[in-house]
This record gives sequence, structure tokens and C-alpha cells, in this order.
Amino acid sequence: MKEKAQVSLEYMIMLSISLVVLVAVLLVVNNMINTSTIQVSVSSASTAVESIREAADFIYVTGHPSKIQKSIFIPNNVVKTTITGKTILFRLAIGSTKGSSYTDIYAVTKGNLTGSICSDECHEGNYILVFESVDPKKGLDVNITRKV
Repeated sequence: MKEKAQVSLEYMIMLSISLVVLVAVLLVVNNMINTSTIQVSVSSASTAVESIREAADFIYVTGHPSKIQKSIFIPNNVVKTTITGKTILFRLAIGSTKGSSYTDIYAVTKGNLTGSICSDECHEGNYILVFESVDPKKGLDVNITRKV
């Protein structure tokens, strides 16, 4: 009887050690997944901002009355987009809950910009943006709007 109790105790100890190792591995994997998700969001937002900058600079260089449309992918965590002056800014929520921390991704263009992409929080997806040269007499160079 004593041997059966010892075997049961050894089995429980082995099972406990296995569970501890499994939980540790799952925590590490979860951390890696969260980190890579953040990196993908930041990379996608950076690509979007650079793509918007390139299109705005193209319109600025070609001058009035240039107009183009371009499809831009906006990632999930973008909480604010700002287009003012010569700056395009995307604010991304970083972390497990929105509002925990933010990172800003921006680009500076050659000409003065006006317009908006999202009126409030952006949703993930492809947006068709219209880049249009504005009459230079108005003091602005490029207008960026979202095609609905």
C-alpha cells in the first residue's frame, strides 16, 4: 500500500512540474505574440504614413490642377489621424488596453496640407484617399480627403 502512495505522490509531482513548465512556455509565447502584433501595427502605420507623404509630395511637385487616388491600409490600433501644415500624424494605441500608452508616427511633406482621413477613431482596413492640388492663391498646396 505504501508503494502505491509513493507512486501517486511521484506522479502528482511530475504532473505539477509539467504544468509549471507549460504555463511558463505559454506566458513567453503570449508575450512574443503581443510584441509581434505591436510591431506589425507600427510597421503598417509607418508604411501608410510614408505612402500618404509620397502621394502628397507628388501632387505638390506636379502642381495645380493635379489629382490622384490612392488606396492606403490603416492598421487596427490607429486612434487619431492628423493632417496639418506639412505634417501627417498617426497616433497608435500600444498595449493591452486602449489608452494605456501611445506612439506617434509622422512624416513631413514638401507642401502645406489640409484635409482629414478619419473624423474620429479609424477602423482597420483599406481607405481610398483623394490627393488634390489646391489653388496656390489659398495658401495651401495639397488637400487630402477620404473617398466614401
